[in-house]
Amino acid sequence: MSKKGFTLIELLLVIVLLLTVGALAFWALVKVLSSLSTSVGETKKEVELAFNVDWLIFDLKHAGYGISVNETRPVISYCNGTYNPSVDACEIAQNKGISDLKLLLIRETSNIYRTTRSGDVPSAGFEICNNNELVYKSVKVPSKYRCIFLDYNRLYLKTDTCSCSLDRNPFYVLYPVVEDDICSSPTNRACCENQDCTAIAWFLYTPNGSSSSSGASYPTACKNLGTKILYRSFTYKGDIPIGDGNFCKQIISCVADWDIWFGLDTDNDTVIDRWVNYLPTNEMTSDPDGVNGAMAKQLKMAKVYLLVQASYSPDPDYDYCALHDEVCNTAQCGADKLLIDTLKDGDGTERYVCLKHPDVDAWKHYRWKIVQINVSPFLNIPQPLTTP
Repeated sequence: MSKKGFTLIELLLVIVLLLTVGALAFWALVKVLSSLSTSVGETKKEVELAFNVDWLIFDLKHAGYGISVNETRPVISYCNGTYNPSVDACEIAQNKGISDLKLLLIRETSNIYRTTRSGDVPSAGFEICNNNELVYKSVKVPSKYRCIFLDYNRLYLKTDTCSCSLDRNPFYVLYPVVEDDICSSPTNRACCENQDCTAIAWFLYTPNGSSSSSGASYPTACKNLGTKILYRSFTYKGDIPIGDGNFCKQIISCVADWDIWFGLDTDNDTVIDRWVNYLPTNEMTSDPDGVNGAMAKQLKMAKVYLLVQASYSPDPDYDYCALHDEVCNTAQCGADKLLIDTLKDGDGTERYVCLKHPDVDAWKHYRWKIVQINVSPFLNIPQPLTTP
């Protein structure tokens, strides 16, 4: 590099880095483009529902953001209700007492934990350095922050103060993080193993009482029917907090059940040929690029489904199943679940999305919303850099 500026090759490398590490770095992109949220349900007597699906889309799209290619733990882990000790999300769900054992765990470094616009910390950004010189900065980094250092090949270097402190050429990238929110541990399943990172967990939980000190509320009608609240929890000092607080926030109230299905391309032809409501990370570990490299190649879409209570009181003249007999008491899902969707593998095998309604007989006299969120693509999942 000359003293007057960067060479053409150096500028091209910066452009490549911007396209690679910054493609999904900004909050505005979460609200548009290739994500779709739909809901189906009656409009009469609906609860005033705030579907904060932007948060879930943001987290899924940022899975792996700031994570190195030499990280051995999967950046997305999902426990589908059946305990599997080899799945990080299942281990956390069991240890935290998540009753339905459904928990989505995402590893990344975006550090956005406040769920109100006024409190957002604009830390889903990065800095690019060349040796000791700052080349690009996407966000003003507060002085209390530290940074994850990754080299041009996305290998982990260190966690340190956010400054261009390495004599390293070509470029390396700094991802801002809050020190209390990151962890690295060979035994703590919420943490990364080979670098510092943050973890975000999504799960259903019943809070104590009808309100909390944080001002969140739990409608009595939802509590009486047995529906729960979808929470988003953010790691703090290596722990996943459960219950209302600064690092665990209510996102969607009155949820009866939820599930996530993942569309995989297992034959590398860019077309989804397998649908699963878990991620086969044990199979992916045999990939030469590791579990995350395999996930980056195979994962094409995630479909999130929620069954949400849409009225506060029962209507004896209303029968949900009378109006929706095609989803109730089906051979595919049984009497205690609703048939929400049917997905087809490449070989024609049908996969049935079933969500459980409340156990009480009165459930069918309430109105319900079926929410579906499609998320794609997953550009931040780490995989080795390939050159033409």
